[in-house]
Amino acid sequence: MKLLPNDRKKLLTIILESYPDIAEIEILIRLELGENLDDIVGGSNNKQKIFKLIEWAETRGTLIDLINAISKDRPDNVELQETIKNLLGKSSQNSKINPDEDDQKKNKLALVIKNCCVGLVIIVTGFMVYRSFQPELNCNNKQLQKQPDSIKIIIPDFEGNQDSNLETSLSEGLKTRIPSDVTICRQLNEAVKERSEANQLGKRLFPQNHTVLVLWGRINKFSFLGGVEINYDNNQVYDQKIQEKITRSGLVNISLHQKDPLIFKEILLKIADFQVAYKIALSYYSSNKQDKIRESQQLLQDILDRIIFCQVNNEQLINLTIQEQQVADAYSLLGDLYNKNKDFNNAINSYKCSYKFEKDENRRNTLLLQQSENYTTLEEFDQALELYQRVINNESNDSKTKSRALVSRAIMFAKLKKYSQAEKDLGQVIEQNLDRPYGLEIRSSIRLFDYPNRLGAISDLSKLCQIDAKKCKDSIDFYNEVITKYNPQEYQQIVSELREIKKTHPEWQKLINQLLEKK
Repeated sequence: MKLLPNDRKKLLTIILESYPDIAEIEILIRLELGENLDDIVGGSNNKQKIFKLIEWAETRGTLIDLINAISKDRPDNVELQETIKNLLGKSSQNSKINPDEDDQKKNKLALVIKNCCVGLVIIVTGFMVYRSFQPELNCNNKQLQKQPDSIKIIIPDFEGNQDSNLETSLSEGLKTRIPSDVTICRQLNEAVKERSEANQLGKRLFPQNHTVLVLWGRINKFSFLGGVEINYDNNQVYDQKIQEKITRSGLVNISLHQKDPLIFKEILLKIADFQVAYKIALSYYSSNKQDKIRESQQLLQDILDRIIFCQVNNEQLINLTIQEQQVADAYSLLGDLYNKNKDFNNAINSYKCSYKFEKDENRRNTLLLQQSENYTTLEEFDQALELYQRVINNESNDSKTKSRALVSRAIMFAKLKKYSQAEKDLGQVIEQNLDRPYGLEIRSSIRLFDYPNRLGAISDLSKLCQIDAKKCKDSIDFYNEVITKYNPQEYQQIVSELREIKKTHPEWQKLINQLLEKK
């Protein structure tokens, strides 16, 4: 948002009149924007400080956040409210306000931590923006129920809520963030206080929809317990890791002092913003629709930048205690989205951020493996090797994780033509029975195509066929396809060697014939 010179003067004047004590605006900037006024503006008098603050906010794209914070801090100041309303209305008519762009792409909000009663509380602003009023859509709307392919967000009443504007504010705030094909509706006069009720409500209102998000909660004078329940079609989710993230609890439990109702509201809105963005991205990813992958990636990146802003390179990381596991899951999902778009460097950074928040040892090792595999793809082998070694040396690993590390490292060694080291890693997987079928499958491939040991390759393939019929068939089909695409000279060399093996090992004749069969 940019102001015209005369409008900037009006804003300067009204802020000075509303804050005769500069200490009050300093505290507000610290709490709401996470900034120190002296650090960002300087100036010898109050007028200079406020003028430079406005300029700074315009440059950083945080002017709307500054104005919102001031408006909420002085709700009874009629002149201030009227000035802000006129400025924002004028700017909107001139297309100078683009809340999505200002908030999502330019604004990097700091996270301010304040001790309040129990634990840590996130104090943030920027969720609510001024926009033209839109009538609330009722979830019983018949036209809405005829759109089974779009994601629906249901906002019912919260049990025990005394603030009649809370759910409406939540609905209006979320509208500024969500993709165009996601619809928010209100289920009025129906309180939902727990996950099971939210799940039932989603199925009752939209039984044909693949994905429905339902916000739920119960509130009293001091606390709020709630979350965002996601109803999904099991048949639409093919990735086991995504299924785990969908079913993992994402409860919100906020304890606040009774003198901080506005802070409570802002925290609730910000966490809802985060959970909804995360679960929309999760739904897009699980549906495996390529056209939605990039949109999911941007949606999730924007919300994580606003509330966490994990900067891996210089290790500036904010310690978050609320929803720490879901933050870890969100960064992990973001890495998966970047991988889908073949943006391997950003995927690595996302996995690093997830690792910082993740507490489960197996999932931490998986994140290291994902980084290693991306480093291998980028041919940054030293970094990949270091991470592979960390995972392999970790005695707390389960067999699946250790097997994946050894196999991935073996593939990297084969790529580097270090075949003896690749054989050693795969031999460990096979002999220790960490994942014998997987080890045999990869070793047979390396022996057949990379490090010519065709006798060993057929031996491995034969053993694989005895213990896993599906992997056997898949491998034969793949090898057959690869062999037939070789140039004539290489093709004849492979055919000649395999025919010799048939003569000395008649028990493999059928298997070799399948490999050489032209389809």
